[in-house]
Amino acid sequence: MTEKITQLIKENWNIFPISGQCTEAKEKILLSKFYHGRAWIGGKVLFFATYDGKPICLVKTARDISAGQKIKKEKESQEKFIEAGSLSAPRVYFDGEIDGKYLYAEEILSGRPLSKNLAIKKERELVNIISSRPFSGELLTSDVAKIFEDNFLFEDAEAKELIKQLKLYDLPLKRGFSHGDFTRKNIIYDGRIFRLIDWDRAGERPFWLIDAVHFMVSLRNIKNMKEWKRQAVSSLAEYAGINEDTAVALYCVETMLEIFCKNYPERYFKIMEQLSLL
Repeated sequence: MTEKITQLIKENWNIFPISGQCTEAKEKILLSKFYHGRAWIGGKVLFFATYDGKPICLVKTARDISAGQKIKKEKESQEKFIEAGSLSAPRVYFDGEIDGKYLYAEEILSGRPLSKNLAIKKERELVNIISSRPFSGELLTSDVAKIFEDNFLFEDAEAKELIKQLKLYDLPLKRGFSHGDFTRKNIIYDGRIFRLIDWDRAGERPFWLIDAVHFMVSLRNIKNMKEWKRQAVSSLAEYAGINEDTAVALYCVETMLEIFCKNYPERYFKIMEQLSLL
């Protein structure tokens, strides 16, 4: 596999910025293999490619053919955000297949993940960026609650309370594209622009502003509804120009999705499919 990836890099050599320093790829290309940190069905494998110690690209592929569509979706999601104002994604250099396994090569970014202190300072700015994304259509909280309720067959007091809260509302939640894991560790900042990495959950959660909830929960280490209402509801409402009831409903949805994703992954993907059909 590594030899075939190296050959693909050589065939596409002129695409990479490093080619300006060396017009022909020779034997100094080195691939370092490591696995993606979060396990999911199929599994993703990453290769870090360097030339004479200098970075070339990151190559993403799957452990088996079945995960090819998920890798391809990640690549397509990144491309939607390239050069998209103040929040972008790594540039995609090329894609292809090796032995039936889809892969693509992306830019290695300069800069560092946001520190907690800087993320706190940039919180309003980042939520404003998320809220500036386009949205289309609406999902009623009562319909979303019904899907959760139909799929939740386990004893969990927190989940039952979240579903109960959603059923009490009759609010429209706007549809929108989501990154799915919008945390400071996935935001690379070079002092000028934010660039978002780790797109393997992109588009899973079809709610406008859901990334803002995920980001604020993670950043403020919020563990329950009481803390969300005390620490974040008024801030999210102010930053995004929404009412506080909507901010609470979005927290209910995001927390339920996290419960399913972490504890009941098979039902999680079933819910994603049902939400897409609403």
